[in-house]
Amino acid sequence: MKVTGALLFIIILLISCNNNVVNPVVSAADILATDRQIKTGLVDYGHHTINPDYQEFIANNFDYIVTGEQQLDFTFYKTRNPDILIFAYWNSILLPLDETPPTSELSYLHDGPANSNNPAGRIGRLFANDFYYVMNTGAADWQTYSLNKIQQMLANGFDGIHLDDVYAHLMHEAHFNASEPYLIGQPASYVPFSTLPAWYDAQQSHDDFKAYISFINDNLSGKVIYNGINDLAENLQPISPSLHPRDYLNGSSGSVQEGFVYNGLWTASPEDGFLGDEYWEAIVQTLMDIPAGKIHGIVSYGNVNYERARLYAFASFLIGYNQSAPVSFYYSPNEFTLTYLPEWNLKVGNSLENYSSVFDYKDNEVFNREFENAMVMVNPYGTSVNIDLGRKYNKIKVTGSINVVTISGNSQVAIGANTQLVTEEVSAVNLEPYSAVILMK
Repeated sequence: MKVTGALLFIIILLISCNNNVVNPVVSAADILATDRQIKTGLVDYGHHTINPDYQEFIANNFDYIVTGEQQLDFTFYKTRNPDILIFAYWNSILLPLDETPPTSELSYLHDGPANSNNPAGRIGRLFANDFYYVMNTGAADWQTYSLNKIQQMLANGFDGIHLDDVYAHLMHEAHFNASEPYLIGQPASYVPFSTLPAWYDAQQSHDDFKAYISFINDNLSGKVIYNGINDLAENLQPISPSLHPRDYLNGSSGSVQEGFVYNGLWTASPEDGFLGDEYWEAIVQTLMDIPAGKIHGIVSYGNVNYERARLYAFASFLIGYNQSAPVSFYYSPNEFTLTYLPEWNLKVGNSLENYSSVFDYKDNEVFNREFENAMVMVNPYGTSVNIDLGRKYNKIKVTGSINVVTISGNSQVAIGANTQLVTEEVSAVNLEPYSAVILMK
């Protein structure tokens, strides 16, 4: 998968400030790879993958695609990139009212005991102005119904299925946003997110979802990945260690970790999206703990022109990244924007350090990892740190703005140019709270 020549022939301008030494000109060849070294995944839901203006770009620049679009030109994508994996989308717990529903009441989640036969007690929610029933993933009828629907989708040519969404089910919440509460009975009857009914059993919910994923995985020829290892992603305490969603990896092909270390969705200010301290440590450790051979996608949400968040998310990914594993990174302002950031082409090279614990990368109160051509540093704590590097590095900085273009409906495109990467020669760095630097050698 080649990056276009127009992106490679750039001159990186050098900045002289304070006591920093002015660089000799650093060519694009010094810091940018002809072939991407970091796998990237696109969570698209069909917004761009059938658009002829962007098909070529997507095929050449992404390794994994999640899209619910049945009209996808699979021959085109597989011809351009034989190694690309394309997953269909299926929400494991929401049933649209225009679907033919299962007949058994046990397939529905109720505001009472699981064996309730009272249809009026069904739990539902509003999403995108539509009402959905919330399904019981432990019910055999719902599992069979889901399997049949998924098989119909995969018959079109998908490599596998992307199952949403374990987090919502375990937290007894209909989506990741606490402002979208569960609805008990009729759509007009609201129950706050923080109000959990006494009958709700988190352990049973965990066991049901685990059985659901295993059932789909065992009866499907395609790959099964699920969304997501993200019980920490909204700055929430995990349910309990025994309920951590990573447990489901034994019964699936992989997973997606949404809200990885930075989640700028629904925040009052960009700074509110940073996850630090024990949350950062746990999330990066989760990335490092992904079993060999499992597909894993990282998604962070935030303004594409917010340099601090971009580098914080990407550098955190590099701290925990296993380069031999099928792991991909993606950063986007929302679920409707095709994003590609220039730092994804950085020629970091192979890691010179590979540890099993994230704390093995900790030094001077920051986390750092050395690669063949780069040093990555992340400060996930609330205090600034000054570090003497002991040698000169070329610090990656971002200049200019990525133009976010609306192309149709809510769909947007935000594609950066490598000319937006500049370097500054430094021998010391100051890492403010919740920040990172990428230093090229």
